[in-house]
Amino acid sequence: MNPEPLEVELARLRAIVERCGEGLVVIQNDQFVFANNRATELLQSSREEMMAEGYLYRIHPEDRPWIEERRKQRLAGQEVPNRYEVRALLANGDVRWLDIGVTMIPWGDAPATLTFFSDVTERKQAHAELQRASVEREAILHNALVGIVLSVDRHNQWVNDKFAEMVGYSREELIGVSSAMLHADRDVWAQLGREQRAALVATGTSSSVRQLKRRNGELFWVHMEGQCVRKNDPDAGVIWTFLDITERLKAEQDTQIALEQQKELNTLRSRFVAMTSHEFRTPLSTILTSAELLKYYDDRLPKAEKLEIIKTIEDGVQRMKRMLDRVLLLGKVEAHMLEFRPHAVNLLQICQELVEDTRTQHPLSRSEITTDFSQTTAMGMFDEKLLHHIFGNLLSNALKYSPQGGAVAFSVVSTPEHTVFQVSDQGIGIPPDEIPHLFESFHRASNVGDIQGTGLGLAIVKNAVDLHGGSIQVTSAPGLGTTFTVRL
Repeated sequence: MNPEPLEVELARLRAIVERCGEGLVVIQNDQFVFANNRATELLQSSREEMMAEGYLYRIHPEDRPWIEERRKQRLAGQEVPNRYEVRALLANGDVRWLDIGVTMIPWGDAPATLTFFSDVTERKQAHAELQRASVEREAILHNALVGIVLSVDRHNQWVNDKFAEMVGYSREELIGVSSAMLHADRDVWAQLGREQRAALVATGTSSSVRQLKRRNGELFWVHMEGQCVRKNDPDAGVIWTFLDITERLKAEQDTQIALEQQKELNTLRSRFVAMTSHEFRTPLSTILTSAELLKYYDDRLPKAEKLEIIKTIEDGVQRMKRMLDRVLLLGKVEAHMLEFRPHAVNLLQICQELVEDTRTQHPLSRSEITTDFSQTTAMGMFDEKLLHHIFGNLLSNALKYSPQGGAVAFSVVSTPEHTVFQVSDQGIGIPPDEIPHLFESFHRASNVGDIQGTGLGLAIVKNAVDLHGGSIQVTSAPGLGTTFTVRL
């Protein structure tokens, strides 16, 4: 063989090795026997220093044991990894990460290891930083106060701990499944998807308040916000945030109810002031006028006329007393202080007394009260006082709101389950839209005109019926009369 081409080939190979971008070393008998230029640069040592120091000298002390163990195993013919990362300790004290590949080669008359390596410190640092940032982001996302979901094609690809806790599933159970499982109605879910997709395509975001279903079937309200991973392209994925607003909505509803109740209370106060000023003014005026007649004309008035004036004063006082009694009674009812004390009573006798008392209180009424007690038992278990409140008011109203006369019927029918009382008249009736408000305190129908009243009677009736555990129903039409049916 011509020695010149061989020398040329060796020179070419030597140039390749020296100019290689990776460090190349040959280790034999625990010593470096060859090192290229890149190896000396990476380890910051001269060839002479490397040959004198031994191959473990530049290995980090913590990595030396397992590096030496692998070398022994490799020389013994055992199979060990031939690619790994190790820390190198440079002369200036810096620690660098090296990516190393090792293979066995013959070198002279003995085996050796060819080791090639590159500095991957920056890559390791970047990877560590990426891992740290990933862990931080993961911790932030999992500890967020809102539920977070990455969704593709409406299937969960990732969920945080808060969302899993919110819906009552584990994270593993939620991954890969459709969001339909969290909706009570699949049609509503489908419609929601169409609306959200349209918003995401148009603006890249979607916002709505929706009701979701927990694992236990409980429904709850969330404010959900979605944003496309890739602008205006929901198919690439959407990041959703969920805020449970159930308690907030309940608080808002409670606040609204409280405001409505306060408004209603203010209305009732206004009605009470108007009612008392109107209802007291008439009897007070009558009493004052009658008292002045007696004061100034007592000696001139005949005895019969004086008695009539005194009777007028007494009637006015009784009227005011009845009104005050009703106000006080309603106060007891609303304070839950009205007592329910049922006992055996003679129902027929009480009903007859109620009819007579009502006739006495309305001597000028054009209506006649007819009764039918033929289908009732004589005795029953009731609170006698409450019966007087219920049917005294209903019978009195029947006469009062029948200014043109007409029959007022009062019937009682006993059944095994209930005793059914019915009071009907042929009076002015009640407008249909006002019947739901009929039992509210101080409420009076809009068609009562100048007929006097406090708006308290039916509120007292309703509470007395409720205390008996009964019910009351109303049927009425303007101009055709009214029927109250009470079941006790």
